Amino acid sequence: MKATRSTALDTSLQIAAPEYIVFENRLAGPTIRFLAVLLDHILFLVIIFIIVFILILASIFNFFKYMETLSGAAMFVFFILLFLLYWFYFFLQEYFMRGRTIGKLALGLRVISLDGTSLDFFQVFLRNLLRFADMFPVEGGFFPAYTVGLCSMFLDPRAFRRLGDLAAGTIVIRDKRTRRQPEYQFENRSVQTLAADMQIKHPPSVVLARALHDFAVQTSRLHPQRLQEIASRVYEPIARQFGINRELYPDLDPVHVLLAAHTVLFQLERDTEARLGTHRGPAE
Repeated sequence: MKATRSTALDTSLQIAAPEYIVFENRLAGPTIRFLAVLLDHILFLVIIFIIVFILILASIFNFFKYMETLSGAAMFVFFILLFLLYWFYFFLQEYFMRGRTIGKLALGLRVISLDGTSLDFFQVFLRNLLRFADMFPVEGGFFPAYTVGLCSMFLDPRAFRRLGDLAAGTIVIRDKRTRRQPEYQFENRSVQTLAADMQIKHPPSVVLARALHDFAVQTSRLHPQRLQEIASRVYEPIARQFGINRELYPDLDPVHVLLAAHTVLFQLERDTEARLGTHRGPAE
């Protein structure tokens, strides 16, 4: 899969998903990324203050009665632990929260691969390992200025990638689904019949599932001719992926194909939620 940049003067990146379908993601600029990392550092400082407060209480009760003789070693160990805690703060969140930290989640941002897929372990590890290069210089020995990362972003003005992103092959996007979208059901009999005959040959990508949902949302807002224009460009590979028998449906309506595919994914998600007893938003 290959990513190609849009020629328009905006912060968007076209991503070629499987089956030669192209979708767009809005890229996050330096300002909103700075605010997200600022929120994360504020939260990290709160965690450090809590730890230091606990250590101070422990020293009052003489748990560290040998601290004076071991002060140098103790400070060394403290900074090593601080280093590890800082790294794991970002690494664990991005790995288990699918490319998000608390700061990114608050501002609707997410890290994804250049091809639009979710991050793997190696990508999360590498981009956070190089975070320490991006954050230099460190003011006062503690507060990162992220000057190196900022310079890297300005050298890549279309994707705004810091060194960690360049090495790991990742980008930071504006995640549309920061809150649950309305549930859409389609009463058109042709759509329901088509959906009932669909069989998913292999799981759709995150990008495709999101695009189908966004198309379904727009059906009540766009002119029918515009819907046909959009759907006619992508419906054939989607029909193949969802196992539509062209002998049974020789005259497929492109819009109906996309809506039926969305209906199948929507029902699949509802069935999964019912089994797990959870209530989540639309597929990401």
